[in-house]
Amino acid sequence: MEETEILLDKITQMRLTVALAEVFPEIKEKLSISDDTISEITGIEPEKISGISSRRYIPSWQEYLTLVFLFISNEKSRSFVEEKGLFPKQLKEAMAVNRKEHR
Repeated sequence: MEETEILLDKITQMRLTVALAEVFPEIKEKLSISDDTISEITGIEPEKISGISSRRYIPSWQEYLTLVFLFISNEKSRSFVEEKGLFPKQLKEAMAVNRKEHR
């Protein structure tokens, strides 16, 4: 089991993935980015990105992490993602710990 799975239980993970799907179109608009571009950058299948955009598909936990890391790495979407609670403290702390271990 991965460290982020220990820190965030399955219910919390599901809440976060649903929350991301709900605001996904707004984030795309802030970034002026297409489904195809997100797919190319993240490696997530275009059909899944399209499904998230149209709110017909909830991303998996791995897809959620990939998308959130993309969005927090961009100044235009970072504050929005944080305001919506999509990058919780436990996840930030886990990433900070992992970063220190790899230095």
